[in-house]
Amino acid sequence: MEQQGEKPVVSVIVPVYGVEQYLEKSVSSIVDQTYQALDIVLVDDGSPDNCPALCDAWAERDNRIRVVHKVNGGLGSARNAGLDIAYGTYVCFIDSDDYIEPDMIETMTRQALSHQAQMVICGTINERYDCGKYSLLGTNTMTFAATECNDEVKSLIPTLMQSSYCIPAWNKLYWKAFLDECKARFDETVNVGEDSLFNVSLYTNLDRLVCIPDAAYHYISRSGSLCNRFNPRWFIDRRKLYAHERVLLRDWSDQALNLFANEFVFQTGVILSFLYEDCSKETKRLRRAMIQTIADDELVKQVCREIQTAGLRNEITKRVLDTNNPLILSAYGWAVAFVKRIRGGR
Repeated sequence: MEQQGEKPVVSVIVPVYGVEQYLEKSVSSIVDQTYQALDIVLVDDGSPDNCPALCDAWAERDNRIRVVHKVNGGLGSARNAGLDIAYGTYVCFIDSDDYIEPDMIETMTRQALSHQAQMVICGTINERYDCGKYSLLGTNTMTFAATECNDEVKSLIPTLMQSSYCIPAWNKLYWKAFLDECKARFDETVNVGEDSLFNVSLYTNLDRLVCIPDAAYHYISRSGSLCNRFNPRWFIDRRKLYAHERVLLRDWSDQALNLFANEFVFQTGVILSFLYEDCSKETKRLRRAMIQTIADDELVKQVCREIQTAGLRNEITKRVLDTNNPLILSAYGWAVAFVKRIRGGR
């Protein structure tokens, strides 16, 4: 099934885990879309809270909603489970603690049809959720002429990287036939960076890309979210991700390669600081081994030799990493974490 009336169906895939406080707002923003030809797939990724029951209740209220209950496998696994059963002409991914503007899907689908686009990107509204309140952090918008060939897409990647449009899966509408042609699936072996590897693989084959100027996706930062909790596999996964990106991007511009190298350096610096932001006994136990791993890593050394750093923070991080000295890396991580605590987590 691909059509409801004359409108193409859009499959909306929502991975759900540990978000019972936010799920109502997220799903409501989807079912209340001005574009109603939706196939909504809620994927309960073995959530330990009340989310499984909430998902089932939503399915009883709206016949466009289907629920998948599965053993916990992580974000990539949940998205893949949704992709496996999605029947829409187009697909989008919404994180279950975020929400979207009422006309987001309609606007993006209209542009996809108008340009026969394989991918449509929208702007974002960045918010923070704390103590039951949402506060605006800023908006992120841009626009450019629709592309018609892969060379045009590749030429835009540096701009998309600098504006944070390039990496996320959640600010995009995908033509499902294109995903199927590329055999696109999320890597289930990593805990961070799934979006980057998924999209970079697509960019190497993408011809028709459209960007709308609307800030339509509300991205929520909150202290308990997965991206704000330390994970001992972070560096291993980030390294694997970047090594794969280097292979995929080897025929791209030097500017694009350098921007991805800067992202790797930035994320490695973040990992060092998180070792001191998370004060659990387990994290303390892991610090020395992880810092030594980063100091000894050959890919880190190679990037430090090659990179042209973008911004003062990355320049400082690169110089710290370039020492290969665990004591200096440790001091840097502690200092960044200390400054962030003083600034209230920013």
